[in-house]
Amino acid sequence: MFDKLKSLLGMEKPKEMFHPTFGKLLYFDLQDPAKNYWEGEVAVEGHPEPVTLAIEAGESGPTEAQERFFRLIAGDFSRVILKCSKIMKTDYQQWCAKPYPTDFMQEFRWVGLTIPRNGDETNLWDISFDCLSDAEHHFVVYFENGQAVTCSIDG
Repeated sequence: MFDKLKSLLGMEKPKEMFHPTFGKLLYFDLQDPAKNYWEGEVAVEGHPEPVTLAIEAGESGPTEAQERFFRLIAGDFSRVILKCSKIMKTDYQQWCAKPYPTDFMQEFRWVGLTIPRNGDETNLWDISFDCLSDAEHHFVVYFENGQAVTCSIDG
């Protein structure tokens, strides 16, 4: 019955694919093709929970360059932490009312990553973290031209 209702409303079942690096992905076909993306979750070594991915790509799926981008982020996470910490520190201290942690991984859990179109680090992309000591705060760091430029906090 639900499938019939979705069909009547013009809602189709999302396209799925299994990708060798990213696993099961769902395709989100939006009205603006430049905004189409694939979404999924991937286990990352050294991280206790899967990371949610939004991969900006067309219907053919993620590119090799996007795989390289992901491997660069996951493989050199300490570089990412340094870039994020510079942006997150002031906001963290203001919102959480305590000093910024000396051990990033004890305070934050990596939960999300947007992989930019063509895996180009100079495009806009973001990475997100849950705050482990304050479940009400979720941090998103936005990158432009390969540099962290701003941070938003939900909570």
